Amino acid sequence: MFRKGDLVKYVLNKNVAAHNGILSPPPNGAIGEIRVRDSSSSYGVVFKEHFSGGHDLNGACDYGFGWWAEEYELELYVKPKPTKTAILLEYEKLCELAYLLERDRKVPPGSPSLKEVKEQMQKIKQDQERENFKRFIRRGY
Repeated sequence: MFRKGDLVKYVLNKNVAAHNGILSPPPNGAIGEIRVRDSSSSYGVVFKEHFSGGHDLNGACDYGFGWWAEEYELELYVKPKPTKTAILLEYEKLCELAYLLERDRKVPPGSPSLKEVKEQMQKIKQDQERENFKRFIRRGY
C-alpha cells in the first residue's frame, strides 16, 4: 500500500492497449510520485519524464506525465545515497557559484541566490559532520 507523496518505480511495462485503448504505459523503471488514490486499488502517478501514453490524471498534473497504475505495477523507490565524490563535486559547484555571486559576475539563468547557495553549502557540511559522528560512534570511541 502506497501513500500520497511516495516515490515509486514503474515495474510492469507490457502492452496494456487491450484495457487502455491506444495508450502505452511508462517505460520500465520510470520514477514517479503518487499524487492521487482513487476508490479502487489504482494510484495516480506523476512521472518525472514525459512519455507518449501519459495523460493529466484528470487535471492533477501536466499532460503526458500521468498514469493510473495498479499496486502490482509499482514498487517503492528509495533514492540511493550519494557517494563522497558526488557530494564533493556538488560542494565545489556551489563554491564556484558563490564566488560568482559574491562578485556580481554572470551566473547561469535560474541560479539560486547567494543566500540559498550558502544554505545548501551549510547543509552539506552539517550532513557530513553528522555522518562522520555516526561513524565515530560505531567504532566505539
